[in-house]
Amino acid sequence: MKIKQYRTIAALLFLPLAIGIQCSDDFKAEKPSVSLQVSKNPAAVEEEVVFTIVGEAEFLTIWTGDEKHNYDGYLTAIADGDTAKGTIIKAADSGVVVDRNSYTYQYATAGTYKVVLLASNAGEFGDALEVQKIEYQITIQ
Repeated sequence: MKIKQYRTIAALLFLPLAIGIQCSDDFKAEKPSVSLQVSKNPAAVEEEVVFTIVGEAEFLTIWTGDEKHNYDGYLTAIADGDTAKGTIIKAADSGVVVDRNSYTYQYATAGTYKVVLLASNAGEFGDALEVQKIEYQITIQ
């Protein structure tokens, strides 16, 4: 009889906790809020360009827009991939994961490039992701 009472008491004590965890918004990802500043635009070939990210986000990835660092090329490669088998058929352009709030880069060739910054935050259990995308056009002379 006492065991049954303890089970009932335990269930009554933990029920509000379980409901609170299940319904809590605390585990959702917050939308990142960042801006991108560029040290020089236009810039010269081989001149250092500093991309400064202002604001907070858990993860920052930047595509500089030049050869092999083109965000649109990254998306095309994934779309052409065989996602059922988990493989990518063609090589993807890559972004750079930024572990601090600035990234310095030198462009090797003149041109106009689309820089893309993805700032993202994950939920408490990694099941939710909020992303902010910033596009910026830079000219290298």
